Amino acid sequence: MHRIPKDVYYRCVWLIRDSIRLERITEACCPGNEAGNGSDEKDEAVIIDENVIRRAETELTSINKALHKIPEAYRREIIANIIYKSPFSDIAHPNTWKKWKQIFIYELAHELHLI
Repeated sequence: MHRIPKDVYYRCVWLIRDSIRLERITEACCPGNEAGNGSDEKDEAVIIDENVIRRAETELTSINKALHKIPEAYRREIIANIIYKSPFSDIAHPNTWKKWKQIFIYELAHELHLI
């Protein structure tokens, strides 16, 4: 199995945990989307900087590409485990879950050109 530096691992984990905010940023920039029109999200600043939007889109694309390199049956639970620290179900052995989670994070680091 591939090993990645601890700092790269945690950088990828925090990026995945930030994916909900990144999705809000990209949705807010789309014309006709209510989130971009000063909707009920009072604590979110309006993003005007095009670089922030492009970076959010790039990072989400990298997450999705890495996610599609693992079997579909594991995707939702691996994301939930990383973001919400949800326990894995018993449809697979714990070692199988750990293996696919490690592959996902490795592939994300590769997509982000961190390794």
